Amino acid sequence: DQERAMGFIPGSDHIPMGQIPDAADPQNPDRNPLLESDDHLVVYCAAGARSAKVVQFLMAGGRQRISNLAGGIQGWAQAGGAITR
Repeated sequence: DQERAMGFIPGSDHIPMGQIPDAADPQNPDRNPLLESDDHLVVYCAAGARSAKVVQFLMAGGRQRISNLAGGIQGWAQAGGAITR
């Protein structure tokens, strides 16, 4: 994925926004188990707008322990957060 190739937070997993509905669908045999976990999930994108929409979508589906990384990876990097390229 081109966006991930630009840099990502170490240890993060990548699910493109367009794949979230299928990845979160409990009836989908290819769903992503990370989205079923009870662990707190932090979602990010480049600047925070798309990930905010993903958080809203997942919360509407019943996900409770989830946050949007305000400012996205750009804000993370500006604050001195580690980035893998």
